[in-house]
Amino acid sequence: MSVPLAVQVLSSSVADALQFLQTCNNNFNNVTATIEFIRIFDRLFDIMNARNSFGKGFKSPMKLSNQFVWEEVFESAKSYILQLNCEEKNILQHRRKTFALGFLINILSYKNLALDLLTRENEPLLYFLPYKTSQDHAEITFLCIRSAGGWNNNPSALQFKWNIRKMLYRNSILSSKNANIQDLENKDESISIGIFSLSHEKSIYVDKEFIGEELVDEEVLSFSYLDDHDHDHTFSHYQKNILYYIAGNAAYKFIEKFPCSFCEDIILNKDMFSKDHNYLLIPLTDYVSFTNFKNRGKLKFVSTFIFDIILFTEKCYQAYSSNIKNNNFK
Repeated sequence: MSVPLAVQVLSSSVADALQFLQTCNNNFNNVTATIEFIRIFDRLFDIMNARNSFGKGFKSPMKLSNQFVWEEVFESAKSYILQLNCEEKNILQHRRKTFALGFLINILSYKNLALDLLTRENEPLLYFLPYKTSQDHAEITFLCIRSAGGWNNNPSALQFKWNIRKMLYRNSILSSKNANIQDLENKDESISIGIFSLSHEKSIYVDKEFIGEELVDEEVLSFSYLDDHDHDHTFSHYQKNILYYIAGNAAYKFIEKFPCSFCEDIILNKDMFSKDHNYLLIPLTDYVSFTNFKNRGKLKFVSTFIFDIILFTEKCYQAYSSNIKNNNFK
């Protein structure tokens, strides 16, 4: 099981999606308990995986200044877990008690450890990052030692010495892609954490098929395969909402890479929720509702023609995938 993917099920994004569907789909009327369950454990994951001293919200480090926040979350989560039942049994009396017992132990451990480190007499810490207590750091290190020695579980002293030397001369220490752990502190592999910096600029690859701005292979520019699948690409209300949400992220990435006030005014709809421009909501109500529901002030609302580009791109992708699947692409 991929732990990073499994944990994403218990995220605020899933809770927001369920809450949005609850407001517009009768099949999701009874998901209130599920939403509460996801939000409680999502907050616990955020606090217990805090790894950045500049984190915000529940991902901020544990400090005395925000003690009332994480103590309240821990107490409410503890009371919620103790009240959980499974097959008419208390969760702690059930055979599936592992997750509940583990969270209760972690809640008590992190609370006491944070208070001990933050209030000790000799050099108390300004903040405490719970992720620093994770075993992933040691596991990743020993994984690299084993892989450097040909997956030898019992290296000699000399082999261990040369394996450590090899790791120090490497650009970074990274776990295997097939491992069941993930280094969450160094997602960007371009960051050098070795004793020597071996990074270099990537060479620019020029495709021989490109001559100026023209393609030699004219079939790439052909969209004739879309004609046979027009009837298959009528997007539903939910698909439009998802695509509009994705369009906002694409616009954010574009503006971040190419800062231009003129382009920003064209790409974004800054007057979306202005009181003086409520008429702009009329043509966008059908597919902007999810983005508006999930917005906390930082999401981007794109203009209609940018959304049309996203719709056309999705149509091309689905038509292309359909042709590849049917071995019908020419």
